[in-house]
Amino acid sequence: MKTILAATLLLLASNAMADTERTAHWYAGHLAEMNSVLTKCHNDPGHLRGSPDCINAEQGLFEWTAAVGMAHLKQQMAADQARREALWASNPRELATQLEMCNGIPRDTRSQQFAHCPEAFAIAKSMLARQK
Repeated sequence: MKTILAATLLLLASNAMADTERTAHWYAGHLAEMNSVLTKCHNDPGHLRGSPDCINAEQGLFEWTAAVGMAHLKQQMAADQARREALWASNPRELATQLEMCNGIPRDTRSQQFAHCPEAFAIAKSMLARQK
């Protein structure tokens, strides 16, 4: 009897540990499991919608989507910076004009229109360093 009780407690403890490992972050890193749980949750929302697994899998999907979107945005920004750097390298007058506009506007009052100013200064500094 003690063996059965011990085995039951061990089984319950291992199930509890498995459930605690399946956080939103865990699901974001385990796409197949997340997809499986989300499919079950969407097929039976009346019974499963509020379960911790469904909530965590749904949040894991948001985390994964945000991470993928952020990676794409960083890639896009790097490509945009490379294009601007190439443009300004081939047309130094354009860079000079951008820097003049940026210099005339205090940092704390720059609007979205002049959000590129720090990048323009960094590119100018980089280009000067390469010339030396």
